[in-house]
Amino acid sequence: MYFVPKLAVASILFLAVVVDARLPKTKLVSPIVCLGNSNKEYNNNLRHLLDFFVDETKNTYRKPGADYVYDHSYPNRDIGGSVNGVATCNGELGRMDCWSCLFTAKEIVKSRCRRPVASAVTLRDCSISFKNVP
Repeated sequence: MYFVPKLAVASILFLAVVVDARLPKTKLVSPIVCLGNSNKEYNNNLRHLLDFFVDETKNTYRKPGADYVYDHSYPNRDIGGSVNGVATCNGELGRMDCWSCLFTAKEIVKSRCRRPVASAVTLRDCSISFKNVP
């Protein structure tokens, strides 16, 4: 029978924790979802929404240990409905780490989703999702 010493198991678990702690906070942890083909007005509103999420992290006080959660919308006057979105950050992040993570998520949406109507990006410590609501 093969026997694995307890010390070896403990060492492997320790290394797994250390490796996870060293992963960048902006590591993509799920596939990027990009849906639809939006118009100019929607794209402008979407840009404002994503910028709002990133800017709010610099301006928002939160209790230590509490997650950052932002929920916001912009109306689409020409096509009706609104762009609704949610951005979150892990509560263990400081304000600037949250800002950096959401900035990276925003840049991923901009670079990988051409004129999206809905999208979701989940990184290790933050996420952004949005959609058009009629």
